[in-house]
Amino acid sequence: MDNERGKIVKNWIYYYKWYVVAGVLLLIFAVRYIAGILGVAEPRPDLQAAYVGRHVLSEETITALQDLLASKAGDFNGDGKVLVTVHQYLTSDETDIAEAQQSASAAEISLVGDIDGCESYLFLLEDPQQFQIEWQILADSEGNPPAADDYSVEGKVTPLTDFLPDLRAVAAEEDRDVLSSLMVGRRCFYTEKTCENAEALAAMWDDLLHQSSLITAAGNASDSEADAAGNGSGSDKADSAGSGTDTSKAADPADKASEEADVKDSTKPALPEADENGMFVFGNNISAPRDWGQMALNEYNEALAANGFYYAAWTSGTPSAITNSEGEEALLYPVQLYMITYEGTDPDDAGSKASGWLAQARKNYKITNETTYTANGREYVILEYTYKDSSNPYAQGCSAFLTSADETAICAELVSVEPQDTALPAQLKSFLDRVR
Repeated sequence: MDNERGKIVKNWIYYYKWYVVAGVLLLIFAVRYIAGILGVAEPRPDLQAAYVGRHVLSEETITALQDLLASKAGDFNGDGKVLVTVHQYLTSDETDIAEAQQSASAAEISLVGDIDGCESYLFLLEDPQQFQIEWQILADSEGNPPAADDYSVEGKVTPLTDFLPDLRAVAAEEDRDVLSSLMVGRRCFYTEKTCENAEALAAMWDDLLHQSSLITAAGNASDSEADAAGNGSGSDKADSAGSGTDTSKAADPADKASEEADVKDSTKPALPEADENGMFVFGNNISAPRDWGQMALNEYNEALAANGFYYAAWTSGTPSAITNSEGEEALLYPVQLYMITYEGTDPDDAGSKASGWLAQARKNYKITNETTYTANGREYVILEYTYKDSSNPYAQGCSAFLTSADETAICAELVSVEPQDTALPAQLKSFLDRVR
């Protein structure tokens, strides 16, 4: 009797087990759906932020950050609560090399999911320049995506301790130096997909940024008053009376412009000298021509060398003065070539970087042609394109991305103000032929 009953049960399980599984899954889904309707499901955050850096922030500091941001946010999703979540994405770990690589890889995968899912609106960054080069999602001052060739962070980030002036007082003591070095920016959106509560979050950002600027202005005013009090001594008056000059007279504008030019020139990195072959060392792994054709080296920057990045620009023609998207005066050259390299720790690291740059270009540009080109043993993908953003001062461009197995990723972008400059691809290939 028991054997017969066992056979019946086994037969029933054999024929109906998938119905049972489907029923259980359906029940779980129904429970979650009903819980959501009744408001007993896990609440959705009103604001999500991401910290991207090398150092682990303590639980005390994360809680302080969440509480402080919650005091600035609101019940944006209307569930009766104000909830803020701060995620940590660590770019390295201070234990051993193998563990650091695994940790960084896991964090990068999580960060990709965060960015792709439009979860975090604020980004707290230890190295905003590298983050923008890699992801290019920090919004400009108007909250819009940057221009396709704009990897700068000017006007896109602000010091975290200015944005949240009470943070240092409530954070864990061991984290305060790290927090003092962080910059915060908000993300932009390239498609209709946005963060939840995006409009309310944008208003909150503007409000906090305005408060930050008021605090900074007040501090500067106090400093100016202190300087004025210190300088209002009898020595200045005596000098004025003895010389018989009017110290209230404004400085000569020409002298002021000259001083500003001197300051600017002194802060701009010096250009490297060319060797006997007309080349200079670009980073550690390659050499590039100092001048080629009508193009001359205009800028070379190793400011991010510690992170493996090097940047240079070559220009041609007479520049014209323009006002960029940030309201700053700039020079527009008829033809300009930018090159950025990344020296990775291994071929996979560099290859991943090159693949990321190529993916961003395919997404941001209107591609008109795509080819491959081999120069000096390096295989490049070459894109020809125009710009989606009509405000871009350049009409078209041609870019090369290194895709071969190497420890150096290369992106070279040649742009022109002429809409029908058919010589760009040949010019870019001529440049690549000279890169060693």
